[in-house]
Amino acid sequence: MKFHLRPVIAKTMTETPATRPMALVERLADIANDARAARATAYASGNAQLGARLGDAETRALDSMAARFGIDRDSLAADYSLAVKLTRAVDRAMQTSPQLRALVVEHLNAEGATELADIIRQQFPETTIPEVTS
Repeated sequence: MKFHLRPVIAKTMTETPATRPMALVERLADIANDARAARATAYASGNAQLGARLGDAETRALDSMAARFGIDRDSLAADYSLAVKLTRAVDRAMQTSPQLRALVVEHLNAEGATELADIIRQQFPETTIPEVTS
């Protein structure tokens, strides 16, 4: 019976909006963010004991998310290394291609990363890259 129920429970967990994996992660992120904000308020008002407890709640929520996704120092270091390599490659490619620069700026703006788009515009002033009008 125990093994028979596992697929049913797993299916229910992934199909129920409040219990699908991303919803759980979002809730844990909300808990961590709320605890961080409350911790800052507690410390600002001089309540160090409450601030410490809220810091512990934030840490537990973040640890839970890290465990859920298998995030550890090694995986973070590997991801960071890949991000640095990607950044270098895109930067080198943008040095030689005004069209690529324009596309990167366009997509950064679409993602809401307007500060990064502005940095690229400033680094390559000789290229006309359209600005976003909000």
